[in-house]
Amino acid sequence: MAQRLTYKIPIGRYQFVRDGDIQMSPVSIIDTIESKKICIKYFQGLGETFQERICILCLNTKKQPISWHVITVGVLDACIVSGREIFRPAILSGASSILLTHNHPSGNTYPSPEDIRMTGRTSSIGSELGIPVIDHIIVGETSITENYDAHSLRDSHPNIFKV
Repeated sequence: MAQRLTYKIPIGRYQFVRDGDIQMSPVSIIDTIESKKICIKYFQGLGETFQERICILCLNTKKQPISWHVITVGVLDACIVSGREIFRPAILSGASSILLTHNHPSGNTYPSPEDIRMTGRTSSIGSELGIPVIDHIIVGETSITENYDAHSLRDSHPNIFKV
């Protein structure tokens, strides 16, 4: 008679905590203008930052925000991130799509070649998972005037998006 083996597998527990005191907006994100406004609002909520931060805004089927996540914090001009880190909170929160965003502490919102490559890779992964990336917004702050500007990669590089 075969011996029965038993294994104890730890059960993971996830708790969602909203980053900072950022309130979710009931507004549907239907265009680039709305995407830019909401990303600027959320980065303003993070306060002054001298490091790049890659964030996602998880959206429901009506394209309304359901959660905001700071995925990674880098250095002055770079962040390292993989698809695993980007899509983990989206999957766990039941997101229908995501809005990818990050800041440029320099204030220059023009995308770097790495920003474009990362967006293409992330869009491909999202397409495979059924969680499309609707846009990638780069937010820049001019610390002298505290004005924010934003750049949409969907507007400037629409061919990198799979949806």
